[in-house]
Amino acid sequence: MDRFRKSIQILLLSILFLSKAYKIYAQDDAISPQVWNNFFVGWNISEHFAWRNAVAYNVLISSEYPWSEFTLTSAGVYKFNRFYEISIGGYFASTKQSVSLNSYEIRPYLGFRITTNPQKRWLVANIGRIEMRNLFYSDSEKSMSWRFRNRTYLAFAFTSESMNGDNNFFVF
Repeated sequence: MDRFRKSIQILLLSILFLSKAYKIYAQDDAISPQVWNNFFVGWNISEHFAWRNAVAYNVLISSEYPWSEFTLTSAGVYKFNRFYEISIGGYFASTKQSVSLNSYEIRPYLGFRITTNPQKRWLVANIGRIEMRNLFYSDSEKSMSWRFRNRTYLAFAFTSESMNGDNNFFVF
């Protein structure tokens, strides 16, 4: 029960901290408050295979730019070892681009991830993906493009001594 209580305290402190750090550049020359939410669930199917899923709701809090997005992401992952993995998955989004324009996106991808030792409390990882973006707009416009995305992130395990702990609470 103490671990659960500690997790709730950390979550509430994180929300409080994030509510104070809301001024983020969303448009080229304006600062607008934003709220980005992401819920992630992963299953280790075997020593080498995993299934990862995420649901997100993101919103730009502005009467001038009424933007919001709901996304689902799902991927199958093959882990070569604890440092290298590849994934194949899909990203599905429904986005309110403006008052009069909505879009839907289907984005299959192939990716790779390189990480530091997940047995430690800190983790640094690099993720690269080749994506095929298929956008469908409410004004009947469609587009398809390929892109390479790359990001590096730092994660910290609050409730466990390593990133592999059960019932762990992470901050990215």
